Amino acid sequence: MDAFSADYCIFTTNVFAIYNTAGAKMQEKIIGMHSFSPVPSISLLEVIPLESTSDSIKAAKVKVGLKEGETCIEVLALVRDVVGLKDLDTAAKYFGMPVGPIDLIHNVDVWRRRELDGNNDSTRMTLEEIKSSFIH
Repeated sequence: MDAFSADYCIFTTNVFAIYNTAGAKMQEKIIGMHSFSPVPSISLLEVIPLESTSDSIKAAKVKVGLKEGETCIEVLALVRDVVGLKDLDTAAKYFGMPVGPIDLIHNVDVWRRRELDGNNDSTRMTLEEIKSSFIH
């Protein structure tokens, strides 16, 4: 990817492919984005930075989301700095989301991450396992 990217490029991927970017040299320009489903009725965009993603790249992606009429969130920062896992899901559902972001991680992202790591265990992770896996 480095060989085909100009210096001004931002590499944006979905949550599934962001784990495949470890060999890239431009780590500060890599960011994930995830639109909640169904997209037409949920205007919620999760911005998923790597630890190495620069603040300017995060800001640029939030600006894109806002321009598209999305409410932009960074779930991991919310959980790490502001609110607990269960409270975050409860709040999302209270405001009309059919599923909370942590439940979404349960059902999609964690299983995909385990698959990429060679672990085909299909059981759901506990909230503590999610927290220790994603929050440093």
